[in-house]
Amino acid sequence: MKTPLILTALIILAAAWIGQKTHTHLHNARQENQRVLAQARSLGLDPATLLEERPTSPRQRAARPLTADKQAKAKDFAARLARFAVEMEQREKDGIEPDESHQDQIFQIMDEMLQLDPEQLKILIAELRQDPQLDAEMRSNIVGFSIMMLANDHPAKALALFTESSDLFAEGGMSEHAISTALARLAQTDPDAALAWVREHSKTHPEMVTDDTKTGLIRGAAKRDPALAFQLISELDLENPSNAASHIAATAEDPASRSAVLTALRKHLESLPEGQDRDTIRTTTLSSLANRAAADGFEAAVKWFDSANLDPKETEITLTHINPHQTQKDTGRWIEWMSDKLPQSQLDAKVNNMVSQWTQIDYQAAGQWLLETPAGPTKTTAIKSYAETVAPHHPESARQWANSLPPGQDRDDLLQRIDHLLSSEPPTEIEIIPKSE
Repeated sequence: MKTPLILTALIILAAAWIGQKTHTHLHNARQENQRVLAQARSLGLDPATLLEERPTSPRQRAARPLTADKQAKAKDFAARLARFAVEMEQREKDGIEPDESHQDQIFQIMDEMLQLDPEQLKILIAELRQDPQLDAEMRSNIVGFSIMMLANDHPAKALALFTESSDLFAEGGMSEHAISTALARLAQTDPDAALAWVREHSKTHPEMVTDDTKTGLIRGAAKRDPALAFQLISELDLENPSNAASHIAATAEDPASRSAVLTALRKHLESLPEGQDRDTIRTTTLSSLANRAAADGFEAAVKWFDSANLDPKETEITLTHINPHQTQKDTGRWIEWMSDKLPQSQLDAKVNNMVSQWTQIDYQAAGQWLLETPAGPTKTTAIKSYAETVAPHHPESARQWANSLPPGQDRDDLLQRIDHLLSSEPPTEIEIIPKSE
């Protein structure tokens, strides 16, 4: 079932504004987020994805004494939230788009929820539990979201609240998101407490402790101690260890943290027997680190790769997972840099793949690079890939590129494939063609 619009809207707002210090940030961001809200229903946005990108909130909602006024405020907000959720759900069923006034109400609800402290959130959840206006799914969604709001600043209290409210949640869905978020936050500051919670509830509430919730713990621990995070992969007996490894690598946001993850990975692999888990953990982690390094740009990425002292297998894995969608205008520079990093057979396969993708993205840039590249094995492989990629669309130009190859089997085979295309398709010229010898 699709997530109700009211919950989707709240999640979008949380992703945008948890971490903002003042109400003015809400006001200044409204224009952009009204556009996002208008798209929410048609996109069917996934709460887990949005919450993964949520920034850490510097504001801590302190647990001040619960006065009668604060208690009344929390109860009043719970009643208004329930009424509004039911109204929005009905409007969605009737196919009525939210107008400006309803969008403003969503912003106001989000702002009020951000102001609640842990004790008030506890009252909110208690009130929602017994509100007759809400059906079971709506109640569990909003309660789960409230717990995730608390998890950002008070993960231990959020986990305690979730345990108390566990009867509201079916397996999976919002419950996994709530626990995973809380465990990730708690593990950043107190990984021992997060691990203790998982161990305790693995026995008493096994339905709460899934691979996703364990991965949340590992993700949080990785920000503090990558070596501990890898150790937890083994200790927590995950069904999909490589997924957790990718989350560890995802925490490496700069060269120093990438180096720390790489060091921790190498140490962890030493403790594992040869086998599929060992191979997939290594491949998943290294490919993720490579992708993040490439996103920094050619110079910064190459500097990190050169400092990492990768062994041949690590080099093969990392370079295999770099692609022109990341390297873009620097694809040619990447190919040249790789030319002495890989054995010729691996290099040929990589160059073939990169040039093919690059040609599909920007055939003119790829062709211009070929014109300027000195003759040699790398250029020969690149020309073959380029010609085969453009041939279905520009067979005559592909033939000219093929004829630029040295006489021999490679050129003959390529011309034969292009001739087959020419027999069924008219030639079409492109702007970049090889220079005459």
